[in-house]
Order: sequence, then C-alpha cells, then structure tokens
Amino acid sequence: MRTAVIAVLACLLPLSALADPDTILADAAKACAGQDNGVFASEGAVRQIDMTGDGTEDTIVDEALFTCTTAASLYAGSGGNMIHVFVNGTQSSFLVQGYETVRWADVLIVLLAVDGTACNTIAAAPCFEALTWVEDRFVSVRPPME
Repeated sequence: MRTAVIAVLACLLPLSALADPDTILADAAKACAGQDNGVFASEGAVRQIDMTGDGTEDTIVDEALFTCTTAASLYAGSGGNMIHVFVNGTQSSFLVQGYETVRWADVLIVLLAVDGTACNTIAAAPCFEALTWVEDRFVSVRPPME
C-alpha cells in the first residue's frame, strides 16, 4: 500500500524539462497507432494561458482530451490522466482527475483534482491542490516530498 501511495504522490511532483507539447502529442499518436492502427485525435487538448502574468502565453497539454479509435482508456486510468504545463522552458506534469484555472486578483491559480491518497484518505475521496507559479516553479501549501 505504501508503494502505491508513493507512486501516486510522485505523479503530483513537477518534472524537470522532459519534452515539449509536440513530442507529447507525437508520442500519444504513436501509442495509439500501436493499438491496432488506431487513429489519434487531440482536439482541445492544447491550451495557451499566461501562467506567470508576464504577458507570455504558456502551454497546458491535457491528456484527458486525447482519443484513440482503438483504445478507449489508453491515456487515462482510475487515478486520472496527465496534464503537462510548460512555463518558461520548464515542464511540470501532474496526474489529475481534472483541473481548472482561476484568477484571484492578478494571480493565476491552478486547481488540481487529485487521487484521495494525496490527502491521506481513500483513493475515491475528493482531494484538491492549489498551485501558483512563483519565480521559477509551482508552489503549493503541500509540504515537499522527501
């Protein structure tokens, strides 16, 4: 059980620059094609939004909006799906059950619906995290993982 919790929590941690939006889309299309020559679509999956308030558009890639004609659950599972956020050359990826962005005054907040184990409860329980971009990374009230 502890290993499962650690694996879920590890998915909540931002990753250093690993890819770019085009690579993520290409990899997803390749995975779909590998499933009985499926046809991949990503309509609406790439969103542009200024995360930092600097006037530059940043990118969110939401795998929940990926589809494959031959594999209904290729990009998501019971724990959710991945979103990838690209800000100032840095990629942060999160396993989520959904997300929203909201503005509070001049600050953009990313609200993540995550697996309940991130809140020390059962997986199906509602659990949320709020992130803001500060200097060069996302910050949250959740203590950093050790």
